[in-house]
Amino acid sequence: MRRLPIVLTAAFLAFTTACGGDSGTAAPAPSTSPSPASAFGTDLQGVLDRVRAEVGFPGVVARVVSPDGEWTGASGSRGGDDSEPPGPADHTRVGSVTKTMTVTALLQLSEDGRVSLDDPIGRYVPELPNGDVATLGQLAAMTSGIPSYTFDEGFQQKVFADPMAAWTPEQLLDIVRGDPPNFVPARSSSTPTRTRSRSVL
Repeated sequence: MRRLPIVLTAAFLAFTTACGGDSGTAAPAPSTSPSPASAFGTDLQGVLDRVRAEVGFPGVVARVVSPDGEWTGASGSRGGDDSEPPGPADHTRVGSVTKTMTVTALLQLSEDGRVSLDDPIGRYVPELPNGDVATLGQLAAMTSGIPSYTFDEGFQQKVFADPMAAWTPEQLLDIVRGDPPNFVPARSSSTPTRTRSRSVL
């Protein structure tokens, strides 16, 4: 079990919920969900509670799938004025974790021969800046030069006005269509751009 803290830390970082948390206040006391009556579940819950308290975020949900079994646990609260414990059904901001998921799926498609990393992005998604010259591989490496919709002032105003509004991938892509590219696509990672690859792919 010496690897347990590392494994669990990696798992819960992908599912951390810190909505409304204030890093300047003390974290609430751990609030754990029922776990299997086994040493496996008990040990995982103990690590989850301890790491959450040490890091200081309000709450966390984690899931571990291993040859020893499957386990889902929670610790802390949803944050802010909500003292309820977080749960697997809660909506959390996944953020940049989706870059890893998206690029993994892209590499699997490439391995299966369904796409090539040298394909231009415009073959699949039309009318994007650099879409006719930037490749899927450059998009995955954040060197495509495609601007990010998150820097668009109009988008930011709408998000702050209605943070819970749902956006389709096409709506997000429309924000940068017609904009100039940030730079000429690069073959190396020396000039990265934080293009939202999950919206393009």
